[in-house]
Amino acid sequence: MDGTELTPVDLIEEIRGAIDASEPRLLGRAVDIEMARVRVLAQPGELRRELGELIGSAAARTDAAASVTVSVARTGKSARVEVRAGRGDGDAADTVVGTITLALAPGSSTSADA
Repeated sequence: MDGTELTPVDLIEEIRGAIDASEPRLLGRAVDIEMARVRVLAQPGELRRELGELIGSAAARTDAAASVTVSVARTGKSARVEVRAGRGDGDAADTVVGTITLALAPGSSTSADA
């Protein structure tokens, strides 16, 4: 991101927006989201663009029967977004397409089960 002021955003809403924007590139593939609701500091437009690029890239790497997975793990004062392309052949070994690490917004819980 380019240094512009960061805004607290609901990460699930940003992920959903990126999925909606990526719909034409998904070609009907499912996108699974694995996360608890969390607020992070980000530039909303830039974050959606980056997420959309990763989701579109993951869709391009999957078989037609496979899904794209977006998962979020909280570690300390940050959230790590990981986008994976499924293989669709019954093998659990998905390919990690990319990750984005974001600071949690002030007031966000840092507990893994919040």
